[in-house]
Amino acid sequence: MPSPSPGESGAITAEWVITLPALVMVAALLTSGLGAGVATQRLQAQASDHARVLSLGGDPTGLPDGSSLGSAQLSYPPDLVCVRLSDELATGLWALAPLRLHASACALDTAVRPAPGGLTDG
Repeated sequence: MPSPSPGESGAITAEWVITLPALVMVAALLTSGLGAGVATQRLQAQASDHARVLSLGGDPTGLPDGSSLGSAQLSYPPDLVCVRLSDELATGLWALAPLRLHASACALDTAVRPAPGGLTDG
């Protein structure tokens, strides 16, 4: 194996000094993006769970109330219960510029509710 020429002894070190910070930055950005995706998936799962519980006649008091934990909006289209959750991701690199996350889900309304006007079948 030929020995390197005397003028090239630090070339690889200089390349690593330039390349390594860029690689670390790219890895940090990818990790932050992955964290945002996981947080969005968790919020979507919570919205689905709340919609299912409410469609079965559950109590809506377990929903976020607009505090720092996030907020929830309920809507009742015909034969559906819809939940829209919002939250803010402010951890890791997102602490510099918090990211607002939204998720919504609907479920078929199977809860027994009084008929409009107090009329019942039977």
